[in-house]
Amino acid sequence: MWYDDSMKKRILLGITAFGIAAFGFVASPWQSNAWATGSSAVQPDGLRRDEVVIGSTPDRRELTVVRLSGNAKEGQGRGPDERPAIAIVAGLDAHHEIGTRVAARLVERLAREHASALEGRTVYVLANANPDGSAERGAGPDADWGRAPADGDADRDGRSGEDPAEDLNGDGLITMMRVRSPRPGSGLTPTHVVDPSDGRIVREPDAAEGEIATHAYLIEGIDNDGDGLFNEDGRGGSGGGGVMLDRNFPTLWPEHDEDAGLYPLSRPETRAIVEWLQGRSNVQAVIVFGPGSTLRHNPPSGAFDQTGEIPKGLEKDDVAQFKMLADEMKASLGEWTSPEHAPEGSLATWVYSDLGVWAVQTSVWGRPDSEKKDKADKGDGVAAEDEVPAKSEREALQERGVAPSLIEFLVADDDGRAAILGQFMSLPEEEQAEMMALVEAAPDDVRTRIMAIADGQPDPGAPDTNQDTVDADASAGSTSERRAKGEDAAWLVYLDAWDGGGRFVDWEIVDHPQLGEVEIGGFVPGARTQPPDDEIDGIVDRYGDAVAGVLGRLADLEIGE
Repeated sequence: MWYDDSMKKRILLGITAFGIAAFGFVASPWQSNAWATGSSAVQPDGLRRDEVVIGSTPDRRELTVVRLSGNAKEGQGRGPDERPAIAIVAGLDAHHEIGTRVAARLVERLAREHASALEGRTVYVLANANPDGSAERGAGPDADWGRAPADGDADRDGRSGEDPAEDLNGDGLITMMRVRSPRPGSGLTPTHVVDPSDGRIVREPDAAEGEIATHAYLIEGIDNDGDGLFNEDGRGGSGGGGVMLDRNFPTLWPEHDEDAGLYPLSRPETRAIVEWLQGRSNVQAVIVFGPGSTLRHNPPSGAFDQTGEIPKGLEKDDVAQFKMLADEMKASLGEWTSPEHAPEGSLATWVYSDLGVWAVQTSVWGRPDSEKKDKADKGDGVAAEDEVPAKSEREALQERGVAPSLIEFLVADDDGRAAILGQFMSLPEEEQAEMMALVEAAPDDVRTRIMAIADGQPDPGAPDTNQDTVDADASAGSTSERRAKGEDAAWLVYLDAWDGGGRFVDWEIVDHPQLGEVEIGGFVPGARTQPPDDEIDGIVDRYGDAVAGVLGRLADLEIGE
């Protein structure tokens, strides 16, 4: 089973409460009557499916949890809320539609295909934790905007939501604007370039190649309030107009971020989830469906907040077991690209650090991971035709002139980095100042990585050295060809292949009322989070297998002679 001595300090109370309830010494009010508020039905195979409303939203939409449990004649006489269980929560980000769709269908798939895994076990599924946000999506043009609707004053001018994004080209979507050489007084400055190898791609300039920013790059819309900022306060913009529920939980709550709410659990949805999970002493693991992933990007280990008590990722003694859980789930799910999970104020972080049980977050779907595929295709490690080995990270940093001491820090593992930081803190002030001068002299991205790691944050990422292989032709060709192999370019290749480019709005010139001639276009909202409809059945199947595997790993308590 998963639990060992390293977890005891955080779960002793939870296991004790579970053991007492399991042996019938106390009856939680949830166990006695809470499920009477919903509907229930015994399935033909002996499984039981119940529904309960655990709370409601400001717009009076219900938060409904489905409980799927094994045969009522379970051997130890335990009810569904006394058996080892997992909870699945989806829809905190209303724009992560795939999470809600898969979670809703997963209940039926588990009952049909994995009834045996539910013997003596229970699964709770909250498929839509943000129904107000889901309803908000239909209130205007579609945007990458998944907050729970609420008044917000992101620019602190005493007005709420007065500068949202606008659909200027009338296509029903909020995409992006690129403005070449913005006029003086517009409030905009160039920050990006158009990639010369693919005019659809807008990216930051490569200073090492002598590139200079030519375009401002911002969300589609106008400056409604005349403050020189565009779309900074309202729906679909860069801020204001709602609360991101997965940043409203207490642990590591980002109090200065405008999307995190007025205070932890300020939203009734997040408070209801916390109170419900705290009342479930049998839940041993929580799986969150959301945009980021701790399966693809394992949380950092050994990093704590300023109090030294709250982990920013995993405690070191838990790393091996978390990796085992993640690897087993990925064996069923496969590999795909996904963003890193942001831990600040998230449900998964609260579950692990405060509730004291295992938590993983999965993006549910993403672009198939070509990096993993390339490794599998090479098999015995021999480079395929037209491929040449790429430079290592160490070599790439050396070529950029990074100081050897900084390179050793960046290429070290977590324990090695911790040891180097410890050595640094013991140096005399003069030597510390010399080291900091080396950091300040490093390239911007290298300096950002070092400062983030030293602050206990996840490594923002190594330089793109293309560590598996690169095309021989590309390595001998122009630098612009190599730059086109970035994340946006990879997505465009993938999306073009299966939908003919229908998930990208080609750039078109529009006469902006304030900026003059601009171009509007970019990825369709949700293009990189929502799979083709014909893939969803397969995704649900794979998550059914993965959840069944987790159920088989849950700890169980029995009384011996």
